[in-house]
Amino acid sequence: MQHLMRTYTFFWVSAKYARHSQNIRANHRIAIVVYDSTVPPGTGKGVSIEARAYELTDSLECRHALACLRRRGWEHPPSVDMVVGATLRGVYKAVPEKIWISTEDEHGLDGRVEVESMFWNRKAIPPDIVSTQNPGLA
Repeated sequence: MQHLMRTYTFFWVSAKYARHSQNIRANHRIAIVVYDSTVPPGTGKGVSIEARAYELTDSLECRHALACLRRRGWEHPPSVDMVVGATLRGVYKAVPEKIWISTEDEHGLDGRVEVESMFWNRKAIPPDIVSTQNPGLA
């Protein structure tokens, strides 16, 4: 995953023949796990995400996704012409439906706590809160 927008939409470019790309075409339900693999075992935190993923076919949406990837540091993303209607690479997006953070349960084992959507889904936050308390979300 190359980029996470403020609205928590993931964009990436991948080979269309890759197994995950084929799986997305067959079933849009995906899972994403993000964790810090540089810390000692048992000390890190993670995020688990249940999402819907799609291959983008609209040139405007692809242009937006590639611009987001460029802003995040990908210096030479493919052009829209190289991915829309192409046979080798595609642009994909994943839109989260549920998000959990890792925690420990009462026995000290792995657990997770669901993050309420109002904290991560911009559309669920009233506009006055977005504009006054979180200007970066507007």
